[in-house]
Amino acid sequence: VAGYFEFIAAPETALLAQDCLSADAKTMVSTVHFRGNTTLTRINEVVDVLLSFAGGQSSAAMSVGTTGIFPLFAEMSKATTINMELIDATVLPIAIVILGVTLRSYRHMGVAICSLACTLLLTFALLVPVSSAIDINPFAPSIMMSLGIAICFDYVLFMLTRFREERVGLQKSKEDAVFASLAAAGHVVLLSGLTLFCTFLLLIAFPQNFLQSVG
Repeated sequence: VAGYFEFIAAPETALLAQDCLSADAKTMVSTVHFRGNTTLTRINEVVDVLLSFAGGQSSAAMSVGTTGIFPLFAEMSKATTINMELIDATVLPIAIVILGVTLRSYRHMGVAICSLACTLLLTFALLVPVSSAIDINPFAPSIMMSLGIAICFDYVLFMLTRFREERVGLQKSKEDAVFASLAAAGHVVLLSGLTLFCTFLLLIAFPQNFLQSVG
């Protein structure tokens, strides 16, 4: 702030500096510019420092904040982390309870939970090399996790409900029930999965980072 007022006091820069000060001299804006060869990692480091600095300078007499596209992304990343924790703490247990009531079998629930764990591990493992090659929107992991839970439980419910009908209702052997389930519900799951795969794959072609990240 002291440097700014020294700057604004100089006659040759007064007009330029006044663009950063409000008419009532109570609000000031400072800008940070990065060189063209600055890496995204370095920019994020600077943004973290600025956010930390701004958070520690605000008081009853003065409010300090940051704005711009990079601070916005940083705050979105924090919000994404909070959303994922919320999903883990609330949505996932509720989904498991609903699935358990529907399946009414601890063994089938074990299959569903193992399937979900494998799905999430695989998707996040694939996201690591992708995120190192392209910029991923901060909202993408949260959306991916929500879709992973929904689609996984949906398909598991299709398959295991059909298996239960074949096994309990029609008194078929385990092997026959598995083959009958695959024949009846397997192609539905396969076609639905391929449709979703193609849909999200096409999002990569959109010239918008958020849609590309979701794809």
